[in-house]
Amino acid sequence: MQAPVDASAVRAWLLTLQSSIVSGLEGLDGQPFLTDQWERPGGGGGLSRVIENGGVLERGGVLFSHVTGAALPPTASAQRPALAGTVACPSLPAAMLWQTPLDSCPGPL
Repeated sequence: MQAPVDASAVRAWLLTLQSSIVSGLEGLDGQPFLTDQWERPGGGGGLSRVIENGGVLERGGVLFSHVTGAALPPTASAQRPALAGTVACPSLPAAMLWQTPLDSCPGPL
């Protein structure tokens, strides 16, 4: 039997990862990322870290969301009826970066 996942430990690890990625990109770019912490009315929230018109990066974001709810949305359980009524508690990190022109990059990321 598998041990239950410690959701708070996973959340803390992903937020630390987000912070580490942002710190590295700020060091590369020379400009700070803006921070937007948000809450979802249905439960959960997230932390968006974004940059625009940086020294190297035209636009970028390193995003984290931890959304909770009483049940998965119907679209999530339509293909897998056994999931209907289960508690939803996903954590998701994402990174998106844009840079132009490409020849302005100081080296590989």
